[in-house]
Amino acid sequence: MIQKKLQKLPIGIQTFEKLRTKNYLYVDKTKDIYELATTGEAYFLSRPRRFGKSLLCSTLEALFDNKKKCFEGTWIASSDWEWKQYPIISLSFARIKHATPKDLIENIKKQLNTIAKKYNLELEQATPGGMLDSLIILLAEKYGDGSVVMIVDEYDKPLINNLKDPKEVDAYRKVLKEFYSSLKDLDNEMHFLFITGVSKFSMVSIFSDLNHLEPLSLSPNVATICGYTQTELEDNFEEHLAKAEQKFGYTRKQLLAEIKQWYNGYCFTQPADAPERVYNPFSILNFFKTLQFRNYWFTSGTPSFALEYFKNHDFSVADFEQVGSSDIDLEALDPKSLDLTTVLYQTGYLTIQSWDQNNDNLVLGFPNREVARSCAEGLMKFVTGKNSSYVRKFAIELGALFTQDTVTAENLMGALIKLCAQIPSPISPERERGYQFLFWLALELTGINVFVEDPTAKGRIDITIIVGNKAYVIELKIRDSATAALQQIEKTTYAEKYTTQGKQVVKIGILFNIDAKTVTEISLLEAGMTQPSLLINAVEIITAKRKTALKKK
Repeated sequence: MIQKKLQKLPIGIQTFEKLRTKNYLYVDKTKDIYELATTGEAYFLSRPRRFGKSLLCSTLEALFDNKKKCFEGTWIASSDWEWKQYPIISLSFARIKHATPKDLIENIKKQLNTIAKKYNLELEQATPGGMLDSLIILLAEKYGDGSVVMIVDEYDKPLINNLKDPKEVDAYRKVLKEFYSSLKDLDNEMHFLFITGVSKFSMVSIFSDLNHLEPLSLSPNVATICGYTQTELEDNFEEHLAKAEQKFGYTRKQLLAEIKQWYNGYCFTQPADAPERVYNPFSILNFFKTLQFRNYWFTSGTPSFALEYFKNHDFSVADFEQVGSSDIDLEALDPKSLDLTTVLYQTGYLTIQSWDQNNDNLVLGFPNREVARSCAEGLMKFVTGKNSSYVRKFAIELGALFTQDTVTAENLMGALIKLCAQIPSPISPERERGYQFLFWLALELTGINVFVEDPTAKGRIDITIIVGNKAYVIELKIRDSATAALQQIEKTTYAEKYTTQGKQVVKIGILFNIDAKTVTEISLLEAGMTQPSLLINAVEIITAKRKTALKKK
């Protein structure tokens, strides 16, 4: 049997015309694009890196450039779209060099002159804003009022690349504000305006005059315009799915469930309004190319300013799971005072999970396993100051205790001591939540189902780990004792949440010693045990003796 040749995967292809003429796989988004182009005139859309914004801009450009042949077989080809060529000003700030604000000014001018020459026009060498103003007016005079289309991709690239230097950010902001301010009085000359970026952090200061821009970032109408829905994945990647089934030995149902757990989950509007959650297209394309479940997004698409933020801030698990925020906070980012939740959302680490109707709050969390692991890996690197592969072995040792069902007080203490030893003394956790964060990071790194601040009818469990039919209910302490931690689990009947689900519950109390920077006591009670096992590390005793000796002196 001759295997049918697989359609080429458009990895790194951001030009719609090339994608279509070279027979790359295309997931048809033209119905959504039609709705945009026929129901409005000026838009702003933000999405994380590697989410298809550049391809969307290129598709719009091809549409308004009347490249009808490229759209054969798509939804819009059989619609009532009026095929007509418009004069187009297309700019990508990812391709405009901007080493300095002065460099940015000169290279914007070069781009505008290149576009002008394409239409046999000449521009006077003025400011970027003045040149843009002239170009729009000249194009409108030549092709008619209301004819000019302007598409701007990654408008915020110069700002994001310099976020760690507020003075530089302000200098770039002034350049961009001057550039866009020329658009405010040219609405009559414009047919369509579309601007994209990762962040909306400078919308007020840069686009303050463009009050007619319609914000799309949280709009349900375009919730799936970037990324792949479940239906699109199954309809467009049939042959690639069949090849993956063969490699992994999965049924189609098993394969789809695994792919979904790894790469699905993004939501860019209130969940009740979203037709479907979406996959990161970059990750899906790379998965089908390599047929390996790996973290593709983090290594290729994480903006440097997110990593810089990781370096300089203290974190807790509450910053990453069940995070409350408002739609206003998610859209606006102040470069002078960066908000962690907004940074994590706009860079793609967090997505909208649910809507708390009582508090009118959006609840955020990790979209999928890929992002959770990627985030854990990045944070581990900055917390320990060591490469992730070095730290991973200690995390894997800890995780293996649970996956292999070999958890004892002695084994758990040994694994936790090794993990704690990787944390440099100056940044060792000083609070209970610091150890909770470290424990959580290690388990996220290995892909185990771990829940922090797990809600029950009687309170919140510090950490719950679910592996198969077992639930490990864990209480952490930095004072008192591991026995007291275990007694708290018993007193609050935390375990009932899982015993009523038919799970075997293992209750664990852990005491961390701040002075010794490690775990010093573990008490563990398995189902069927009458007495808990208790392990006390010698470090606890030595530390106590040292304190007594110092007091005597």
